Amino acid sequence: MAKGNGTTFYLSEDLVPLVDKLKDRRQDPTRAATLRFLILKSLAELGYLPSLQKKALGLETTPTSP
Repeated sequence: MAKGNGTTFYLSEDLVPLVDKLKDRRQDPTRAATLRFLILKSLAELGYLPSLQKKALGLETTPTSP
């Protein structure tokens, strides 16, 4: 696993139960793991991550026709 740089931020009180619910459904060991996943997924969807990382996140890597 890559060495990280710690960052602290606060969630609004209404988001904490939602993140915890997702944490339980994903069976993540910590809330931080769930938040890392959500951030990476968003970055991938916005096109900031390479195809291999998108594939690892379970996102479609081939363009779809309209």
